[in-house]
Amino acid sequence: MQLRFAYAETISRPDFREFSNTIYKDPVTENTVFGNPNLKSTYITHIDLKYEWYLASDELFSVALFSKEFINPIEKVIRLDDSQDNVFQETYQNADSASSYGVEVDYRKRFQFIHTSLDKLLFSSNVALNKVQYCLK
Repeated sequence: MQLRFAYAETISRPDFREFSNTIYKDPVTENTVFGNPNLKSTYITHIDLKYEWYLASDELFSVALFSKEFINPIEKVIRLDDSQDNVFQETYQNADSASSYGVEVDYRKRFQFIHTSLDKLLFSSNVALNKVQYCLK
């Protein structure tokens, strides 16, 4: 068994396509997208608390609590083009802040406790509940 705690601060800088002031076509949506040269970097604070119980070398039960706080997260937004009627543009902008927190449960267990012939059968499950909140400008 072990209990782990982690704290980290990271920075995420805008991708080239996000801050370039050129126009490109999104290959998935086929929408016209404009970059935003005024984007700021995103600062992220991570906090994790995890309890792990190793039942055997390849079996475990774990519960984790996690939290992430974002300053200036980059979001894709859709706006109506003022110069053209009913034409939408996609671009990127910074939100003021965002947060993400939740719980994750992980479980792996072999079925050999029922019968030795079931040694190769493994039950594995992972469930995560996550809440995300944004504070837009």
